[in-house]
Amino acid sequence: YTCGTNPYVYNAEDDQYLWQHRKIAESVLGRVLTYNEVVHHVDGNPRNNMVDNLWIMPRRQHGRLHLVLRTERVIFEESKNENPANCWDALRDQKTTTWLETAGVAVTKLSDIR
Repeated sequence: YTCGTNPYVYNAEDDQYLWQHRKIAESVLGRVLTYNEVVHHVDGNPRNNMVDNLWIMPRRQHGRLHLVLRTERVIFEESKNENPANCWDALRDQKTTTWLETAGVAVTKLSDIR
């Protein structure tokens, strides 16, 4: 179930709408996520809730990561590459991993837990 124009998937339980990606992360971790823990969709697709696409990271660094990725994408698209969307999809994971390592951000890859 999606809510309005929000692309994230919800689960309806007990008259509450729960973010599916957070519910999956909590199930894998065996605990409730804190407010400061964000579930990041590695491929940028908020509907892809496969475990190998979900990483947990601090809220503050998640916002910074998306700022960096937006900036990098604008620079990339201005380079007049013939197929910027496909090329960006191929680079997104690399740019994400490089920034996280450079910034020293600890992430939990749900696929490493299972």
